[in-house]
Amino acid sequence: YTTKGYQGKKLTISKNTLIELRQADKTVIERIKKTSRIDYEEIVKKGSKMPKHIIVENKQSLPGKAMPSSSADLLNPDGSVKQRRYYDEKGRAKEDIDFNHSDDGTHEFPHRHEWDWDRKPPRKPSK
Repeated sequence: YTTKGYQGKKLTISKNTLIELRQADKTVIERIKKTSRIDYEEIVKKGSKMPKHIIVENKQSLPGKAMPSSSADLLNPDGSVKQRRYYDEKGRAKEDIDFNHSDDGTHEFPHRHEWDWDRKPPRKPSK
């Protein structure tokens, strides 16, 4: 590879050096991707908000589909979180955390529900 304009001098780089530089660039790019990658599974496990997060007020439930790789909170009238829902890479509900709701004495709070879109209904019982 040869270029002009390098302080008025011609710069020549051997093919082997160019290959080494390209490999080094790929390594740097891969490191950046790995360190900047968001661990969505860890966020869900901890019960935290996703980077893309919305708050829903004055509704009875959260949508089954929303922005991919996001989360949403359904608020109680007092502003506390009633339910947090996580959405998968296709924007389908993946998991819920219920912090409170009407109870017949059989629920522990908080509890989780997974979604399986191959089932009907897709929302599974609490675990």
